[in-house]
Amino acid sequence: MIAYISLGIATLGAITGISGLLIQFFQYLVQKPKIKILEVDQYPNLLFSTEESKKYVKLDRHPLGNDGYRYGIINLEISNTSRSDVTVNSINTTNFGVFVHLEYKFEFKEKHISTDAQGYATYKRVKIFPKIEIPKRLNQYDAVSCSIPIFMNNHFQGNEIDLLIKTPVKVFKKHVVFLELEKYFQNP
Repeated sequence: MIAYISLGIATLGAITGISGLLIQFFQYLVQKPKIKILEVDQYPNLLFSTEESKKYVKLDRHPLGNDGYRYGIINLEISNTSRSDVTVNSINTTNFGVFVHLEYKFEFKEKHISTDAQGYATYKRVKIFPKIEIPKRLNQYDAVSCSIPIFMNNHFQGNEIDLLIKTPVKVFKKHVVFLELEKYFQNP
């Protein structure tokens, strides 16, 4: 009789212990950091050389001290889609020869695209978001739109990179494809 009571109490303890573990696991799944990284159509990711940049962009001194670099600007919307706050600690790339420099600032000039029959001129300007301040705290269901300046040395000749957005808990990866600045101005 005592054996059945002990077995019943042990079974009840096992059931409550396992159910408590499952509840904790599901709470973790609901509250773990989830970041959604989106590109915005009206704000393209642009890539340009030093010569192109002199026509369309006001540049400060190159932060790496070499004018042979190509420049790029990444425009993203970073959203926290979880129930807990998330802090973005750093933004980097996985590509050799590509550098993120968050303090650098680009100022784009307008470009004359065309003039219609009535003499009205059409201009096109590169749209960029404000730069992101790191560390950036995103409250639950919060979002930030930001521009990320990058520089590519002569060893990197592609127009695609992998961006890493690091939080204390997880590293999120975003594949970014660039549009050449000249092609951007050619499309009305």
